[in-house]
Amino acid sequence: MKHDGFPQPVHKIKIERGKLMMMVRKKSSKWIGLTMGLLLMSQSLGAMAYAAPTSPNKSGVSSYIPQQMNVPESDQTAIEDSVAYGLIDAVSIIGSEPDSVWAQQFKTGSMRVNQVVPIYDLDGNLSETMVVFDHGYIISEASNGEIIQFSFGDIDPTYFDGADRVYSHNNDHFAVKNNTAIDSNYKGKHLDEIKKEVSPKEKSKLKEKPKRFGQLSKKSKDFIFNGFVTGANEGNSTQDIITSPPAWMINFFQLSSSVVSSWSAPLVDSYFLNASNINQSNLKSNFLTSTDTDYANDCAVMSTLEIMGYKWGALTNAQKRTAYNAIVGSSYFSSSGVGYDKNDQIFKVGSEAIGKATQQTSDDPEKYLNINNYSTLKSYLQNYGPYYLSFNQNPYGAHTVTVKGTRQYNLTINYTTGGHDNYSEGFIQINDHWQPNGVDAFMNIDGLSITTYLTAIVAN
Repeated sequence: MKHDGFPQPVHKIKIERGKLMMMVRKKSSKWIGLTMGLLLMSQSLGAMAYAAPTSPNKSGVSSYIPQQMNVPESDQTAIEDSVAYGLIDAVSIIGSEPDSVWAQQFKTGSMRVNQVVPIYDLDGNLSETMVVFDHGYIISEASNGEIIQFSFGDIDPTYFDGADRVYSHNNDHFAVKNNTAIDSNYKGKHLDEIKKEVSPKEKSKLKEKPKRFGQLSKKSKDFIFNGFVTGANEGNSTQDIITSPPAWMINFFQLSSSVVSSWSAPLVDSYFLNASNINQSNLKSNFLTSTDTDYANDCAVMSTLEIMGYKWGALTNAQKRTAYNAIVGSSYFSSSGVGYDKNDQIFKVGSEAIGKATQQTSDDPEKYLNINNYSTLKSYLQNYGPYYLSFNQNPYGAHTVTVKGTRQYNLTINYTTGGHDNYSEGFIQINDHWQPNGVDAFMNIDGLSITTYLTAIVAN
């Protein structure tokens, strides 16, 4: 069934265009209190000034979930809440990224939700929700709506067609059909086998945060679902679509001009290095030959080839093939992939296989990220170039990505009383191997566990 965005609303409002933007939250109880207060205010104002939408939000959201995915009724409310939070964050990002494909679509009212995908942990509990747009996606925590990851890159529209369920373990996502993984490091393995072999999952710090807006009311969710994107209008005509992120936010929160005088969330810092993605979907149509073995658990190998391409210049297909086969044929590669602390070793193997000088591993910085902060992660990029991040290591990292950039947003709210609040949020830009096409993605730094392992490379 084809959808053209969430249902049209029956309500209209008159709002003023302003220079307001939003990028939600940092760890501030004041911000949580503010947003909860605004929601309570919106509920009382809504009864006086706004006609409530009539579209049932549950059927609206559930109709975007792939039909073959069995979603328990008990998960519906959490899915709705998480999707609502994800849409709020999407509009926030649009306000902060005016040159992005999302912003261009939003300006013309053409941004659409294509799919909503529940994501479960290996214990069968709802863990995350993914909202897939025409271009890109956003993943949010199911428990509290915290943003985990987003991307402007296209998702293969057929990716979820054959999946009964999607799972997440230590930032590694994979789809399952008939209880067998159909992609990622676990491709071909039965779900029971995966559960036995994986390392204990460390709880993400994002899960420990309280719900930013408390339990969203049906009215609040209706305003979000029906107002994204063609729902809420700017008061110019019945057919007018809302194209201003600040106006969308004001519509949702129904702010009085006597409360907030300005609201901005600019991108205040970014750093980017060009480490090209390598498509994992079928390496034999890329650089391997029919006589080579294409392994599913090769995310660290992909990161190695990407980092080699940055350090040594663009690799030819022959060089990629030589390096790949040397790495998977080495003692550092096994059925479980590559040990989290062996990434520098496989860079050495791959580089020397294509004729580079003998590589020393003793000068390659590596560490657990016991404290994840924006400045530290950026400094490693500035000093060493793109680097490896491996997630949760006992004994192997469940997933390894290539970090190639950072982005930081600041939220400033000025009040008519003269007060103001300032918050910030940082993301790492990664080559994301979790789905076959591999796209650039932005991962919330607060979501990295303390056992995330960083390996940088000094090319010799």
